[in-house]
Amino acid sequence: MAQLKKIVSSHGATTQAGLIAHLNPIITGWCQYYATVVSKEAFASMSYHPSGQLLRWAKHRHPRLNTHQIVSLYWRVNQGDGWVFQIEVHY
Repeated sequence: MAQLKKIVSSHGATTQAGLIAHLNPIITGWCQYYATVVSKEAFASMSYHPSGQLLRWAKHRHPRLNTHQIVSLYWRVNQGDGWVFQIEVHY
């Protein structure tokens, strides 16, 4: 979690796509490492902590917006996945 916090805090000016590109390999590696052990607790922790750090990152980028506005900018609701930190996809 310290490594994740360091990456998010050091990429304050990075775009959302850039931040996702930095975080994806690390989170994928964690998922592969914890896949054979007590994964329920590990994945619950991995889901909870990054979302708070990403919300702080977004609030740092947009200090004048309220939380509802920030969440609507950066998070999308996917069927079955709940809220997901992703860039907006235009079809």
